Amino acid sequence: NHLYAFRMLVIPGYRIPGLSSKLLVTTRDFLESIYKEDKTETCIGMITLVENEELKSTRREAITKNSNMVYIGNSANGNHIRVYYFKDAAIA
Repeated sequence: NHLYAFRMLVIPGYRIPGLSSKLLVTTRDFLESIYKEDKTETCIGMITLVENEELKSTRREAITKNSNMVYIGNSANGNHIRVYYFKDAAIA
């Protein structure tokens, strides 16, 4: 199976509170709708690295409330790894 790798960079002048969460959730919902419509889609979810030092120190919950991304560990560089599986996804 495959996962979509999600990465987002926002130019400092455009950063506002909640923007990254909104973009992540909107993208997640769009990709999940593709998965639901086309059962031959091999991507069964999303994975992301959290590189933002502030987020790593303040967002330490196992499942983030807004995106439902699940913390599964740290990368070799100490970045949080989070994953989300689409509804009804099955690991083959």
